[in-house]
Amino acid sequence: MLKCLPNCQNLDWNNPRYTRFLERMAGSGLILLAHTGSERTLPVLDPKLASPRVLTRALEIGVTCIAAHCGTGLMVLDPDYFDVFVEMTKKFPRFYGDNSALAACNFRARPAAIRRMAQDPELRARILHGSDVPVPVTAVLAWAFGIMPWGEWRRTAKIANPIERDVQIKRAMGFGEETFTRLAGLLRKR
Repeated sequence: MLKCLPNCQNLDWNNPRYTRFLERMAGSGLILLAHTGSERTLPVLDPKLASPRVLTRALEIGVTCIAAHCGTGLMVLDPDYFDVFVEMTKKFPRFYGDNSALAACNFRARPAAIRRMAQDPELRARILHGSDVPVPVTAVLAWAFGIMPWGEWRRTAKIANPIERDVQIKRAMGFGEETFTRLAGLLRKR
């Protein structure tokens, strides 16, 4: 898997100069994981490259792509590309998103988007588990927005391990078990 942050690295995968590289990725089964949506931890060089559309050419060539954060943006502060992500999942069968950072205290996604990721059967089949550790995770916003009950928020708050807490929060949000194992089926076999 190759991970990149297009908006921070000024990487536009739609640029024809990357065609041969993308063809090699597709041929070898190498997955492209690209940050999409808001970025507040690193300097952003080109905000337009936060859209999942930055992966269009790679998908057309046949690369399996994962849009980290599903194009979600910080409410009020940044553009939200979740609807673009959803539209692209309908067009490209090798396009996935991850649910990283959705358990952070950062207002990353609209509550309706989180519910749709976890409950819409077609979209749910395209969501992979991801964590944004070391970004702190908490379910306080999930509880405040009615995505999970108070008791689940309190239960998850007691989990010391941040990765386990993240998993348990995502389960309480409604993400199914297949979310946590789907990536294994996408990785190329050695």
